[in-house]
Amino acid sequence: QRTLRMQVIDRYGRVLSRRMFEAPRETVAFSLPTDRSMPGYVAVEAVLSDFDRPITYAYNTHTIVHRGQGEFNFVMWGRLYTRYLDVADELLAQSGVTSRLETSAVPWWYMTRAGMTYTPYCGSGLQRQHWNRQGRASSISLDDDGVLKDGCWNDEPAVTDRLRKWLGAERDFRRHGVLAYSMGDEVETYGSCLHPSCMAVYRLYLQRQYGNIQAINKSWGTSYAKFDEVDLSAPDDNEEKQAFAQKNYPRWFDRRAFQAWNMANYIGRFGRAARLIDPQAWAGAEGTGWLDDDLDALVRESSWWSLYSIPAAEVVRSIAPKGFPYGLWIGYTGTQTYYPLSDFWLNFLRGSNCSGWWRVDNFLAPHYGLSNGSKEMVRTARVVFDGLGKLLNVEAQMQHDGIVMLHSFASSQASSFIEPGPTYGTYSGWMTNSESEAAQGLDWALKPRGKNHLVWHRAIRAVGLQFEYVTDRMMRRGEFDADDYKVLILSQCEAIGPREEQVIRQFVHDGGTVIADVRPGLYDEHCKPLPDGALDELFGVRHTGNVEAVEVGGSVSGTIGEERISVQLAGLHVNPAIELTTATAMGQAGSTPIMIVNRAGRGRAILMNFTIATVPNLSLPQTDESAADLIGAMFAQAGIQWPLRLLDSEGARCRNVEAVRWKTGEGIEVVAIYGPLNDGRSQWRPAEGLMDRLRAADVPRPVVVQLPRRKHVAQVGSPKGFGRERSFTIQSHPWRPTFVVLSDRKLEAPVLKPAGTMAPRGRMLRLRAIVPDALGMHALKLRVTTPRGEEAPWFDRSVIVGTDGAGIDLPIAHNEQAGIWKVEATDLYTG
Repeated sequence: QRTLRMQVIDRYGRVLSRRMFEAPRETVAFSLPTDRSMPGYVAVEAVLSDFDRPITYAYNTHTIVHRGQGEFNFVMWGRLYTRYLDVADELLAQSGVTSRLETSAVPWWYMTRAGMTYTPYCGSGLQRQHWNRQGRASSISLDDDGVLKDGCWNDEPAVTDRLRKWLGAERDFRRHGVLAYSMGDEVETYGSCLHPSCMAVYRLYLQRQYGNIQAINKSWGTSYAKFDEVDLSAPDDNEEKQAFAQKNYPRWFDRRAFQAWNMANYIGRFGRAARLIDPQAWAGAEGTGWLDDDLDALVRESSWWSLYSIPAAEVVRSIAPKGFPYGLWIGYTGTQTYYPLSDFWLNFLRGSNCSGWWRVDNFLAPHYGLSNGSKEMVRTARVVFDGLGKLLNVEAQMQHDGIVMLHSFASSQASSFIEPGPTYGTYSGWMTNSESEAAQGLDWALKPRGKNHLVWHRAIRAVGLQFEYVTDRMMRRGEFDADDYKVLILSQCEAIGPREEQVIRQFVHDGGTVIADVRPGLYDEHCKPLPDGALDELFGVRHTGNVEAVEVGGSVSGTIGEERISVQLAGLHVNPAIELTTATAMGQAGSTPIMIVNRAGRGRAILMNFTIATVPNLSLPQTDESAADLIGAMFAQAGIQWPLRLLDSEGARCRNVEAVRWKTGEGIEVVAIYGPLNDGRSQWRPAEGLMDRLRAADVPRPVVVQLPRRKHVAQVGSPKGFGRERSFTIQSHPWRPTFVVLSDRKLEAPVLKPAGTMAPRGRMLRLRAIVPDALGMHALKLRVTTPRGEEAPWFDRSVIVGTDGAGIDLPIAHNEQAGIWKVEATDLYTG
């Protein structure tokens, strides 16, 4: 027996209660009886042991309640190498960090007390990706028995037992507030093995894909009598390398597609197991995901995702359900000012509602202040952490202008791996554009690794428009709402199945415009070569072969819609194996027709027949404007309306600046004006002298914003309003956006109405926030001041207020100060 003292301390160090009691040396159970009507207090049951040292048992009800759901989350990766965890975690929380992703056994109670959730690394059975100097080198590691290292993902009941064991180790964290259960860092996105259970699931997968044995025999060139007989080309050929070498591409692709589905399916199983111990669990992998992955399957089976690849994040933004937490990792050069700054904002401007920062010691300086890289990011992102992030990327909807791109998993494999597809560019797995654009002189595309999807993103934004994605699986399942769009872009969509073909044809027949760059539909949905292109009739052409790209200059001249176009284009990568049938060509590249236009139904099909990656960079000042006119004309003829224009002081299109728009209600939107563009992570060691050039370039420049009609304009963070304008000028700062609000009505100040003017201790103070004449959602930041004039940060919160206002509940502690308190709500739109 020994005498113990127990103290209950809140997150700000205030002692709420003390208790002395006798206990045996080995262990003792205790509980805190609680009046459940008391806000902020809960009953706690725990076990103490090892009384030779103090033990802290942290419990934070605020963290458990919100768990990061419906919030903009900022996740910090890595161990805190310091004994002053309480000081560091408080600073992280004050700097916008909402969750810690730990990689060691550092005590979690400090982060809990600071109001942060925990993101534990979990045992999961996923294997790490293989890397080389070119990026990801996909390869699946098996043990001597041909089984995945931690066991086959389909071997029951062993897989269920493993999941229960791994997640059982995380059971205690759930009560302290878990943001997400991470299945590991940089994991491989493909997986299968030679275990009989895995082969049985593979056969079932193939049966679902093909429907009958005759179909798979026709595709593979085999003669199986039933699906139970289907096997690999060789007993140990897990990845069907032999089939690929023999150019039996459907057999190779089906195995690879299964491996992608199998990994996504396993993530889904892990998530369901996690929800048995935590019904609100989010689960998924992080630090992975590329444009050549089956992004659709991964989104369907994951419940959170932290990626590396910006082009992949564009797809996730478009197809993920509302509230799906995703984002990109940043902070790799935490000592430099501009890279983390631009990385954070580019992540946000691609719709992410979550951001990850790599390593606490890149975020904090040795003196326990913020590092050079994090300081400016935190300063400029304060408005995001105060509620604008939640408003725009959780509650609101990023706009599109009737433009949708197709992400085809089969095409990503065909064009990236099957020769001569890569000569036209690839859906490269290492498609982050990680090479610093500033170091490369703001190159448009790094030839010959043409990144056509990424360049389409830039081209669309360069002419002042926005887009979304649809996937081939969505088309096959009837989930594509074609009525929302006027233009469908097929970039390197070399593999198109009959269902996608039908949807695309119907889209054009009903009045839409489909634009393809090169080689649409040379393969079917299993990467089997077709005798003719699946969409040849639609485009009015005939593909005469499957040949390498040819680099040649070309010219386009004629009228697209109502626009007269004349442009000279050097160094185009064109497909020479094409002939016209019913279409007309507006240009030539050597002897090859380009800009091929064909009428179909009420719509139009345009085949550029050159890679967009070889079009001159529309952001560079030396690029002739005729190239942008060509891109803009294709959209204009489809009926696309420009929501605004960004002009320079001379009235010309503003180069290397974009506008990103969110609709927050009927008649109100938020616009972020951002430039210079850098949609790579730029995380690696900067080139000699590069930082000096970046500092010299860090000067604001005027951007004239021209609207179709007059709007009430406010600049976020500026005390000066513009009034009701059709044209106004802002100062655009490099690597950090300027936010403006465009409203059909004047923006009014918020009003706070308390239910009463007295707030008894131990009760709830109820208020209602209203923005008069609001057209949609506003973000308010609530702050409270004590009778002594001190800040009371435990009351700070962000509130999203709609047209009907919003209720706010503030729990008053039993030992709170008596006196006159001030509660203040600030509208982030107007200040």
